[in-house]
Amino acid sequence: MTKNRSLIAIVAVLLGALLLSQLDIRAGLFSNNALTATQIEGDTFPKTLTDAIGARYTLEQPPRRIVSMTIGTDEILARLVPPDRVVGITGLADYPSLSNVTGHYPPATKRLQGNIEEILSLEPDLVFIASYTQAETVRQLLGAGIPVVRLTDFSSFKDLATNIRLVAAATGSSPKAEQQLTELQQLLNRIKNTYRNAPQPRVLYYNLDGTTTGPGTTIDEIIRLADGFNVISETGIQGSQTISEELAISLAPDIILMGTGAPDNQDSTAMQLMQRPAWKNVPAVINRQVYSLKGAWLLSTSQYSWLAIEPVARLLHPEIKK
Repeated sequence: MTKNRSLIAIVAVLLGALLLSQLDIRAGLFSNNALTATQIEGDTFPKTLTDAIGARYTLEQPPRRIVSMTIGTDEILARLVPPDRVVGITGLADYPSLSNVTGHYPPATKRLQGNIEEILSLEPDLVFIASYTQAETVRQLLGAGIPVVRLTDFSSFKDLATNIRLVAAATGSSPKAEQQLTELQQLLNRIKNTYRNAPQPRVLYYNLDGTTTGPGTTIDEIIRLADGFNVISETGIQGSQTISEELAISLAPDIILMGTGAPDNQDSTAMQLMQRPAWKNVPAVINRQVYSLKGAWLLSTSQYSWLAIEPVARLLHPEIKK
């Protein structure tokens, strides 16, 4: 069986290359900017999938051999389909600092490094990718005739909900997804009701390498949903960027959040920042309000992002007892 799958993979790659060599007129479509999000039509199977370059496929039934090439879809699929329907996931799924699904997938599930032959050897009937997946990898997958679902936006909770629904539509799991999203909205409503009358502290998300996040990121949205004021919004910075230490200090945050370590714990990363002489007069350092949060929550592009909101709210508003 292994030899047969290897042979199939090689043949698929060769056929894909031959096909694409005859489609030079479409070569411009295979750039990271040109590729689009996938569209799924139909409430029940068979469904029509329109892929990243506009090709259409018919999904006759829910896929049984799913490959996930992003940590976000590793996590989304973990709540939507049984593990035995997922034959390949990213190697990142086993790292607690990055993944919220460590231990969920059995050892038999292939941990992928992005090698196209490795992916094709699994004989997938559906592959999940993202906007940051290399265009050449996408090119080869599409050339092999494999249905591909591409997720494109990750900058807000609305984007993440859209992605969850897209994954659910492709896998026949929409009722589970809607139940999950309803529960997450109920969680959010409860948090809003608990903290809505609290004063807004000045909050800075900052890492030792100078990276921070402004509007247009889920971290900014987490701060706002936790009823805090993201001081980066005063600078005009959008998205994730690197700033100078001088600029960060000048913003005089009341609370500093950092993206590594365990939740609700001043671990070594936070201590390193507080021990820097240049930060000694910053209100957050004076009052020892520098915290490291679980990176797997803050970096998540799945339903697990919602789990960061309440811990952040508790740090921002310790005066509110629950």
